[in-house]
Amino acid sequence: KGERLNPLTLDTPKPLLPVGGEPIIHRVLKMLARDGFDDVVINLHHLGDQIRESAGDGSRFGVNIKYSHEEKIMGTGGGIKAAQDLIGNETFMVINADVLIDIDLRKVFKYHRKREGAATLVLRDDPDEAGYGAIKVDKQGRIRDILGTSAGNCGELLPRLFTGIQVLEPAFFDYLFPGEWASSTQDVFPEMMKDDLEFF
Repeated sequence: KGERLNPLTLDTPKPLLPVGGEPIIHRVLKMLARDGFDDVVINLHHLGDQIRESAGDGSRFGVNIKYSHEEKIMGTGGGIKAAQDLIGNETFMVINADVLIDIDLRKVFKYHRKREGAATLVLRDDPDEAGYGAIKVDKQGRIRDILGTSAGNCGELLPRLFTGIQVLEPAFFDYLFPGEWASSTQDVFPEMMKDDLEFF
């Protein structure tokens, strides 16, 4: 609901707040189209009808949009699980609709394919990572610790912050139950790591 931005988000969903005169979600859709992502699923909840009206079918951005509506908040994992039928049984990317970032998503996807992991998370350095909860990687770039859930003794680890951008394999869905709330980072990813699935 974007409550930290109240009163701006009382009547406008956070993804539609303008930056430089353009809604944030429009910038995200243009970036997806620029980098070759044609099919987009948008998850709706707070004031979702405004987002649907603004983005439409996606044709003016160069993408094809389908919508998944959460009647109640299902968490970062549960919301994706609810959209499984729209996403299909293939590798997919998740990106927040309120993120301001300029990144080559094609390179992210290519990196994911090369490493052949169950998931690739886009991470960044941040001097305040301890205040948000860090994800820790080894010197080869493999994620070994997510919010304190460690994959065992892996030597020196480097703390990073998660941007919210991720590439996931369909195995992600196997760790979720329809209609149940779940957090990707707190519930799903740690369980996947316990099963020795690789994260980069």
